[in-house]
Amino acid sequence: MKRYLKIISVAFLAGVGGARVLVWLRIVFVLFWRGGWEVAAAVKAAPWVLAALGGGLILSIAGMLADSKHYEHSAQKQQTTVKTSNERKAG
Repeated sequence: MKRYLKIISVAFLAGVGGARVLVWLRIVFVLFWRGGWEVAAAVKAAPWVLAALGGGLILSIAGMLADSKHYEHSAQKQQTTVKTSNERKAG
């Protein structure tokens, strides 16, 4: 069983590495073919483009999490307000 786990782990990591290479090559291709860049400049810029995309994704997720916490807090506050107004009506 451990042997299969090692094989699956290595295959997974190889797949992830292969996917990263394909994404990098796609960015180089897009910069070269569609953007009119020279190949050498596209190869140099591809890691920076990936880093910028990753950073933007992280900032976007952080913003969504902050909004989610804000809405959760607002909903809890609203529920508390509704409970107290219902208690006043009953009393």
